[in-house]
Amino acid sequence: MRPVRFFANTLTDIMGARQYACCLQVYEPCGGDIEELDDARSDETPSLFKPKVIVILSRFPFFDLFRNCLNRILLALLEAEDKAESMVATLLSQVFLTPGMPAASFCLGTDRLSVRAPKSSTIPVTSDKVARFLQQLGTIHNILTLLCAVMTDHKILFRSSSLSLLADSCYALRSLLYPFDYPHTYVPVLPELLIEYLESPTPYIMGVLNSVRIRYTDLDAVVVDLDIGAVYMPPSIALPAIPPPFYQQLTSSLQMVHAFQVMFPGLGTADDAWKVGQPPFPAYEVQDKRIRACFVRFFADLLIGYRCCLEVIRLYTPPLIVFHKSAFLGLRKFSSCPLIRAFLDSLLFQSFISERGLPFRVCDLFDELVALISEQPSCPSRASCMENILEIAEKLFENERQETPFSVTPFVTQQRFTVSSSSTKLRPFNEAVVSQEIDRILKTVSNKVAPVLCARRVQTTPWIISNEERLGAVSRRLQVLGNCLHYIFDFKLSDARKIMCAVELSMRSVNARVAFCQLLWKNLFPVSRATLLPQQFELIVRLMNCALNQESREDEHGIAYAMLYLSNIYCRVIASLLVKIMKFLVLSCGAQRIEVSLLRDLQDVELHCIFQRLTAGVHQFAYTCIQEHAVWNNQQFWEAAFFHDVHRQIRRLYLPSREEFDCPFPLKENVTDTWNLMEKPSGMDLVSDQLAAVAHLNDEEVKRRAAEENSIVYGQAKHYINLMVYMRIPLDVSKLRHVNVRELEKRSDRSSRRREFDEETEVSVSESEVESGFVEPDSTDLGNSTVRWISRCVPYISYDSFFFFTGVEEKRLE
Repeated sequence: MRPVRFFANTLTDIMGARQYACCLQVYEPCGGDIEELDDARSDETPSLFKPKVIVILSRFPFFDLFRNCLNRILLALLEAEDKAESMVATLLSQVFLTPGMPAASFCLGTDRLSVRAPKSSTIPVTSDKVARFLQQLGTIHNILTLLCAVMTDHKILFRSSSLSLLADSCYALRSLLYPFDYPHTYVPVLPELLIEYLESPTPYIMGVLNSVRIRYTDLDAVVVDLDIGAVYMPPSIALPAIPPPFYQQLTSSLQMVHAFQVMFPGLGTADDAWKVGQPPFPAYEVQDKRIRACFVRFFADLLIGYRCCLEVIRLYTPPLIVFHKSAFLGLRKFSSCPLIRAFLDSLLFQSFISERGLPFRVCDLFDELVALISEQPSCPSRASCMENILEIAEKLFENERQETPFSVTPFVTQQRFTVSSSSTKLRPFNEAVVSQEIDRILKTVSNKVAPVLCARRVQTTPWIISNEERLGAVSRRLQVLGNCLHYIFDFKLSDARKIMCAVELSMRSVNARVAFCQLLWKNLFPVSRATLLPQQFELIVRLMNCALNQESREDEHGIAYAMLYLSNIYCRVIASLLVKIMKFLVLSCGAQRIEVSLLRDLQDVELHCIFQRLTAGVHQFAYTCIQEHAVWNNQQFWEAAFFHDVHRQIRRLYLPSREEFDCPFPLKENVTDTWNLMEKPSGMDLVSDQLAAVAHLNDEEVKRRAAEENSIVYGQAKHYINLMVYMRIPLDVSKLRHVNVRELEKRSDRSSRRREFDEETEVSVSESEVESGFVEPDSTDLGNSTVRWISRCVPYISYDSFFFFTGVEEKRLE
C-alpha cells in the first residue's frame, strides 16, 4: 500500500479565474465489514485498497499551509473525535483573506496558525517554487527556451513521476510570466482518461505522469522531462531567439544573483586555491524572489514605452483600448526581431493589454517599475542594475511575507503513518456537526470591512527614441530634400531633376521620409498649391513611391498612413490631355465633331463618362499612382490606421479646448514617425480624467457620450471604405480584370481538338479551387475581389471596436 501523499492541482473556470485544489490522498481497505486494526502490524491485512482524497479548494496558492491543515485534519479523523469537524468549520467561517487586511489567526486543534493574503492580488505567491524549478531544469538555457516557447504561444508538456513536481513546475513557469497571466489551457496534472487533449491545436501548459504511455514524437509540443532536467524540441518547432541586448542583460542579471548556485552549489568557489569561509547561501525563498526579479526586470525593459502606443477606441459601454503594434515596432527598432513580432501577436500579450490597458485603475509593482526604468540611463551600470534587482526582490518578498512561516509538522511518531500495510479506515465527516460549528463561530466573529484599493492614473512612461543625429550627412540629406521640393513647387524642374537621385537615396533614412511628409503638408497652405501641373505631379509621385518602397507592409513609421491624407489632396488637371484625345479621335474618324452616339458605341463606356465631365475639368489624384505597394493589401495596416484615426477623434471629443489646426501627423523636427503619439495632453490622459469622473455621471449622460463615440466609429468606417477603394481600384479600367493564362491555354487546347462543350462545362475551375472545395466566380476580377476583401475587412474592424451597427447604418455601409 502506498503511503499518504499530498499534491495540488489547478482548476480554471469559464471566466479564467483559477482555484487551487490541495489534495491529501490516503488508502483505505475495500469493503465495509473489515474491522479497524490496531497500530501493531497484522499478518491478516486485506489485499485490496481504495484511495480517498481530502481536498481544500482555495483561490490562494498557500500550498504549504494547506498541507499542514490537511495533515492535522487527517490525524483528527484517525483519532475518531469531533476535532476534524471543528477544524473544517474554523477554516470555512473564521479565516477571511482579503488583500490589505491584517493576518488572520486561527486554531486547528492545539496549534495556532496565522495567514495573511498577499498585498497585491496580481503578483503570484511562489514561496521557493521558482528556485526549485530552476534547480530541476539544470541550466539557464533550458529556462530561457521555455520562456521563448510561452511568449510565442507554443505548447508545453511536462513529464515527471511526481504529482507535486508537476504541479509546482507548472505553477513556477506561470509565475515567471508576471505581469502576464497565461490565457491558454493550463492543466498541471492531466488525467489519463483525457490524454487525447494533448493533441489540441491550441497552446497549452500540461503535465502528465511518466506512467502514461504517449508517443511524444507525434506531439507538436516542447516536452520537459523534470526527472532528468531535459528539454526536447520537436523538429517542427523553430523558436526565435531573444534579441541580443535583452538576452545578455537577462543572463547577466541571473549570474549576478548567483542563480547558478541554485543548480550547482559551490561552482562559484570551485577554482579557489584556498578554501576560506564563505557567506551563507541565501535561503531558497530569498533566492526565489531574486530570480523572479530578473525576469520582471526583463519584461519591463522589453516594454518600456508601451503605454504611449495605447489608443482608446471606446470609453463607455464598454471601454476598449488597443495597442499600436506597428508604432511600437518602429520606434523601439524591433522590426527585425521575430520573437518580439510573434510575442506582440500572441494572445498572452493581447490579454495583458486588455487587463492593463486602462489608464485609470489599481496599479501594482510592474506599473511602477516600467515608469522607474524609463527614467534611468539607457546603459545602467552593473552595480545599479544589481541594486534595482535586489529592490524588486524585496518588494516581491514583502508581498507574500507571513508573520509565521508555514511549517509542516512531521508525523513520524504516529506509527500508523509509518506502517505501509495499515488498514485504517477513515470515518466520514459529520455534516450536521460542521454546520452547527459554523453557525456558532459566525455569531461570535465580528464583521471586518476590507479596505478598498483606490484606483489612480497609471503613469505614462516617456517615449524612448534613439534619435538619429542631425549632423553631417543626415543634415545635408534633409537640406537637399527641402531644396528639391522647393524647386518642384516653384516650377524649377530642371534644378529638381539634377538632385532627384540624391533625394531618392536619402529616402533610406527614416528622418528623411518623415520630413518629406511634413514638407508636403506644409506646402498645402494655401490649398490651391496642391493642384499641380503634370510635370510637377510626376516628380511628386515619384518621390512618394520612393518613400513607400522603403517601408514594410506593417508601416512601422507611418509613411503609408501619411500618404492616405496627402495622396487624396495632391492632384493634377488632365483636361488638356483629354482634349488632345478628343482631337485624335476626330482626326481618326474623319469627322469634325464627335457625337454622343459615337461615344456610346465605343467598348469602353467609362470613356464616355469622362468626356461628359470635361467642361468642369478632370483632376487625377496622387493615390492613383501609388497603388502598387504591398502595404495597401495588408489588413493589419488598415486596422491600425482606422483605430489610430478613431483615437484621434476621441481625443478631440474630450479635449477641453478644441484645436484649430489638426494635422494628422507631427510637424516637429527630428521625429522618426508620423503617428503623433506623444502629443500633450495625450488621449490616455484625457481618458483617465473621464474614468475618474464616470461615477458622478448619470445614465443619460453616459448614453449621450456613448452615442457620440458610435458616430465617430461609424463616420470613420465610411471614410475608410472610400480609402480602401481609392488604394485598391486602379484608374486603368483594363487592369480591373487580370488575364488568366491557364484558362487561355485550356481554351486553345479545346479548340484545337474541336471538342464540343456546352456553356456550363466551358467555365474553367482552377486546381486550387477544386482541391479546397470552393469555387469563387470571377476570381480574376479585381473589382469583385476588392469588394469581397472590403466586405470582410469592415465587419472585422467593427467587431474589434465593439461597434454594432444599426440596421440603417449597416445597409448604408453595404
